[in-house]
Amino acid sequence: RARFTVAACLNEDAGHDDAQEVFYVVARQLRRHRATQFVAVPRALAPPGTVCPDVWLLHDEVPEPIVFGYSSVASRLEDEAKNTDEDSSNKNEDKNKNKDKKEKDKDKNKKTPIQKGTKPHRDADSISSYVKSGCARALTTWVRTRAVPLYDEITSDNAATYLESALPIVWTVIDSTSPASSSKTVATVEDAMRRAAREHLGSLTFVRLDRAAHPEQARDLGVAEGPVPAMVVSDRLKYVCPAAGAQLT
Repeated sequence: RARFTVAACLNEDAGHDDAQEVFYVVARQLRRHRATQFVAVPRALAPPGTVCPDVWLLHDEVPEPIVFGYSSVASRLEDEAKNTDEDSSNKNEDKNKNKDKKEKDKDKNKKTPIQKGTKPHRDADSISSYVKSGCARALTTWVRTRAVPLYDEITSDNAATYLESALPIVWTVIDSTSPASSSKTVATVEDAMRRAAREHLGSLTFVRLDRAAHPEQARDLGVAEGPVPAMVVSDRLKYVCPAAGAQLT
């Protein structure tokens, strides 16, 4: 069974208080996430090329660390916060100008002072809060979509892991009672699916379903009958590709 470690390079003397706070918030939120542990490590133990503060995932089935670029995400969110302030300021000023013009036209005999718009802005604390909450959401989604097995049989025990990822699921459907689902065929399909899952980690999840053991689920997917192995891609809709699985063998 796959195991996952989410590690963060958080040197206490490097001014990474915000990143450390975000990391621990996410660790608490995902403390029950299946087979995932969270650790903070010093720079000396970080993978080569890591820029602190940074976060990476060690996936048992993936040879290289998968890096979440914390600094780049935080920088993008900070720019987003500042640009939002500018847009809000411009809209507010335009709104006040239009209001002033209407007031002037309405009562030309009175000298109505023009009320200039006050440019709203976020202070440093507000920007920091915006960046931290955005980084926490991004990191939570990042972990949930990557700390999943590359390819596994879906059961009642692990179904929640795939549902929490909120990613489209690629199902390969076999039938343990059918000669078409021989051990050789299942092994061939598994090898192909693992290679595809490694390439699409974070955007798709890949699972195997034995329709003999889970007939109701197979019926929901539209593959209760027909040739096996079959494939189904489910997101909000389901796309049944019965021939695709057979072509793998």
